[in-house]
Amino acid sequence: MAILSNPNFGLQLPINQPDVLNWSTFNRLRPVKVLIHGFGGNGTTDRFVSKARDAYLLLGDFNVITVDWRSLAEYPNYARAALSTTPVGIYVAKFLDFLISQGTSSSLLHVIGYSLGAHVAGSVGNCLRLGRLPRITGLEPASGGYERIEKLRSLSSSDADFVDVIHTNAHVLASGTYYLYTNPTSPYSIE
Repeated sequence: MAILSNPNFGLQLPINQPDVLNWSTFNRLRPVKVLIHGFGGNGTTDRFVSKARDAYLLLGDFNVITVDWRSLAEYPNYARAALSTTPVGIYVAKFLDFLISQGTSSSLLHVIGYSLGAHVAGSVGNCLRLGRLPRITGLEPASGGYERIEKLRSLSSSDADFVDVIHTNAHVLASGTYYLYTNPTSPYSIE
């Protein structure tokens, strides 16, 4: 995971190393945005990650953390990537538990996942031990093929206090508190 204070500089943050956290630009009092890429993506140059990271850093005073699980999410092995969503989510949850143990309030955490990253985000919320996530945002949660792989856990409305799911197509797999469908072939709606 990397913490960023500007779009061009990130610092790798290993889990359970408070000294590294103390030397970083991480501020325990700022909101934390955790960005998780999807299949075939990465935690640095992925379009979703880079656009969201840059927007949050421009918008305000946030801790932006990017999760890079590219070695498990590489093309062409979709099944391996899908099967990795829960273990990656467990690791990210342990990292967030570490941040909480170092004085970050769980109320400041917002986990945002794109495609398979949305299901990683769900696992994060499900596995967090030192608090509860106030919010998860699932952007285009993966459905194509994901639902056919047994024993996979998908994003659920029970993974955080508030789970918003944004779709631009009609294929729905995740369960959220609110859904926003933006497909131009159907009416815009919020459920």
